[in-house]
Amino acid sequence: MSERENLAQKILENQGVRVTRQRRLILKELIDSLKPLSAAEIHRRLLKENSGIQLSTIYRNLKFFSSRGLIREFNLDRSRKEKFYEFIESHHHHLICTSCGEIKCLGCPLEDYESELAERTGYQINDHNIKIYGLCPECQLEDI
Repeated sequence: MSERENLAQKILENQGVRVTRQRRLILKELIDSLKPLSAAEIHRRLLKENSGIQLSTIYRNLKFFSSRGLIREFNLDRSRKEKFYEFIESHHHHLICTSCGEIKCLGCPLEDYESELAERTGYQINDHNIKIYGLCPECQLEDI
């Protein structure tokens, strides 16, 4: 078992859930990824490893992980019904190319503003999410 699989196993054990090979491998892919992944992307990555995991198994486990707070599930584009998933390591936002769909993770510049807003309005702020859309450098070159 790889170091990342061991990490995935420990995370699952700490959550008190039954550790299966499929859960360990799916969570490992999300931990390893530098960007959010769709279920289909996870499936393609696992096929390269000859895991034999079915797409339906991936969806079922992603739903389970999300319900346990291990991963974040979201849509990046309202026109696409495809959901994306990422391991929750730190709070961040996304920069999304409107042409090729590339996703980059961005740090959060709003921590101070969120505290100020809560104090000023009396709101208890639970979360915020920013998605910034544009053209990546490669797609800009294709438009020329």
